[in-house]
Amino acid sequence: MLIAITGANGFVGEYLAKHLLDSGHAVRLIQRKRAPNVFYIEDIYSFDNWSKVLEGVDVVIHCASKVHCFDNSSKNNYEEFEKINVFGTKKIAIHAAKSKVKRFIFLSSIKVHGEKTKEGFPLNNNSSFDPKDSYSLSKLNAEKALKLVAKEEELEIVIIRSPLVYGPKVSANFLQLLEIVYRGLPLPFLGIQNSRSIIYVENLVSFIAACLTKESAINKEFLVSDLKPISTPNLINLVARFLKKESRLFKVPIFLIYFFGFLTKKNNKLDKILNSLEIDPYETFQVMEWEPPYTTEYGIKQTVNWFKRIKNKF
Repeated sequence: MLIAITGANGFVGEYLAKHLLDSGHAVRLIQRKRAPNVFYIEDIYSFDNWSKVLEGVDVVIHCASKVHCFDNSSKNNYEEFEKINVFGTKKIAIHAAKSKVKRFIFLSSIKVHGEKTKEGFPLNNNSSFDPKDSYSLSKLNAEKALKLVAKEEELEIVIIRSPLVYGPKVSANFLQLLEIVYRGLPLPFLGIQNSRSIIYVENLVSFIAACLTKESAINKEFLVSDLKPISTPNLINLVARFLKKESRLFKVPIFLIYFFGFLTKKNNKLDKILNSLEIDPYETFQVMEWEPPYTTEYGIKQTVNWFKRIKNKF
């Protein structure tokens, strides 16, 4: 089986390529970074020679997407996301169908369902949509575009919505959390009783691999995560334990935390720390006859060990 991965040099793409190669699959790497034995594509929206790139491919796994936009204009902001995440995705899917690709696996996001959940009401595969920003709206519209392509063409689609993905080489907010705990900075989150679903990158690529051939995955949408959610204080304590540091958590009323966030213009980041965003993944596990091969504790330990190796280099 020949599997094409877009965004192959990204965080998930690199793990996925290694996992599939180790499993004996032939892999075609499609990415924006020049390297030996890859298909270099600077812009998936404007690129037109997809017939060559997808020749002989059995499955496309579409990991590439636009995640950040630095334009302050809300109109231009969405248009930039739409160009890559919606039109680009649709374009690849249409060319995949024309190239006789059998299955198209799309990495979407839990954010199409919103930014938070109420206690006792986790998200599932049938939850309503509530995108809150340009990124999540573009992911939702990309899903809709793929469903139309699947109806019009002979192309099986699989949509995977994941929460925050972590593991060695992680970046952004999770890496910042590792750095803060490593430095021993005090954190005012002891009283937080939230519940957030996350997924270890090796669990995610294991699930993607399960979707390659299973009939039960055809034209399905899946929310997938680690086995159980975790609270922000428990996550910090776990990181601290593996770093062999004190977590230095202390309790502050939530309204004061938000007031500080308002003053520092960091309320968006605080929402991700304070609110719950929980998935109920058991329908996904049942339909796919799959469970995460690794625990959250194992995933955090591997991530922290990588972080410590990075720190020891300097």
